[in-house]
Amino acid sequence: MAFLDYTSSHCLWRGYDYLEAGCVRSCKEIKPGVFQGIVNGTEGRIYSVTIDVAHPYQSTCGCDMAEEKHFVCKHMVALYLYSHPEERKALEEMETDYFMREEEENEETSDGETKEDVEISEENHDLALKQYIEKLDEKSLKQALFEAYREIERMTGYSVIDDGYEE
Repeated sequence: MAFLDYTSSHCLWRGYDYLEAGCVRSCKEIKPGVFQGIVNGTEGRIYSVTIDVAHPYQSTCGCDMAEEKHFVCKHMVALYLYSHPEERKALEEMETDYFMREEEENEETSDGETKEDVEISEENHDLALKQYIEKLDEKSLKQALFEAYREIERMTGYSVIDDGYEE
């Protein structure tokens, strides 16, 4: 389940629910290990999803979770489980145990996310960040760096230009 290691347990089980509800409308392997499909979302939304099994963070979906956080979202999980029935079967076997544990282990944070949703391993996050940066062209990289510095300045009051603090 290496692909599924790159998502939170919440997205994993929501993706499983989407699959069970028949939300995967199409799925096609466009090259070895890369699948493209259409997945129904909530409120009538329809998402074009592409998953790269070997490189999960190169997978794409038009939903906010995937676009903003470069995250393996529930729509990607649904498409993955559709294209990998053996993984679906493995999930079904552990479903009961999971739901019993989840109620005991997870507390909700103030914004409604569970701690497990927030705690993607640092190693996976670093890998995803490196893969994202490698995909950027020079102009996009400069823009991303500018935005990162501005965010640091906004959050800390520290100016990277004059090596001092903004007043």
